[in-house]
Amino acid sequence: MVYADISREDQPTCLGYSTGTSPFGPYAYGGVIIDNSGCNPGNWNNHGSICEFRGEWYVFYHRSTHGCKTLRKACAEKISFLPDGSIPEVEMTSQGAGPPMNAKAVTDAARACLLHGSVRIETIADTNEILSGMCRGDAAIFKYLDFGTGIKSFTVCIRSDAGGKLHVFSDKPWHQKLASVETETGTEWEVLTVSAEEIRGIHALWFQATGGDGALFDIDWFRFE
Repeated sequence: MVYADISREDQPTCLGYSTGTSPFGPYAYGGVIIDNSGCNPGNWNNHGSICEFRGEWYVFYHRSTHGCKTLRKACAEKISFLPDGSIPEVEMTSQGAGPPMNAKAVTDAARACLLHGSVRIETIADTNEILSGMCRGDAAIFKYLDFGTGIKSFTVCIRSDAGGKLHVFSDKPWHQKLASVETETGTEWEVLTVSAEEIRGIHALWFQATGGDGALFDIDWFRFE
């Protein structure tokens, strides 16, 4: 049985599961399959189930989005079963059920899987979403990107109201700084390219903002080259 689980934060942010030998029970609690806490960054609930497809098992779930309780993104992650039948917990990712994203391809900023602070995903056109209103101290996390044999530069499509700096780190906040982009006050969408530190292989990516008060900038997309 897969269901909304309130075992963390006293909110149904998790999909949990229980097992039994009959649909009528009794059931034994198995644990959490996935927790969507931090996706909006506010979170209200999580619903979904598990399914086998072509020999692989997946958890289907949703993430709250757009700072709204009624807007949700449908998501999927691969899961596995241990020999005793238990399901190890998996994390939310930007790649979902696919392989790590190509860091040298254009990545929509709205694919961030975790948000901290005031930043939100916002729709600005029928076919386009952005990261909106990043403030000082806000962060957006992407999991995972494949940097291949290395990179030399970072390019971002960004617009700014109040100016500020976008800092790009690998894996953890303030772990390895890959690049920093400074924006000017009152700019429309512009594509900025800066040099980037060397990194190879598969890593998570952290965006963090510094600057003055209020909303600093919006981000549409980015890529490494």
